[in-house]
Amino acid sequence: MWWPRSRDLQTELPTVLPSVGLKLQTLECIHFSPADWTTRVRQLPARDGTVIETRHLVTAGLVVFTGPRVAVIYALIAPDASTSTAEEIAARHLPA
Repeated sequence: MWWPRSRDLQTELPTVLPSVGLKLQTLECIHFSPADWTTRVRQLPARDGTVIETRHLVTAGLVVFTGPRVAVIYALIAPDASTSTAEEIAARHLPA
């Protein structure tokens, strides 16, 4: 689950990348739906100077981080979602 504070993907990435980094050895691409974000970039700079590619998803409400032979998928909670909406999304995506 990821509940960012804004719809600016580039601004919000530093809040989630540390947890993604624990799961991926190398982040190669971020897949996101343009319906969820105001960001429209094709590439994002990584800390080590490399470039992280971005791809568009048709399905809103998901962000997929991919690396070599692995993907980390986050269900997205809209920044303006109420607490009850966030709880409903979490209940749908997290095991009981």
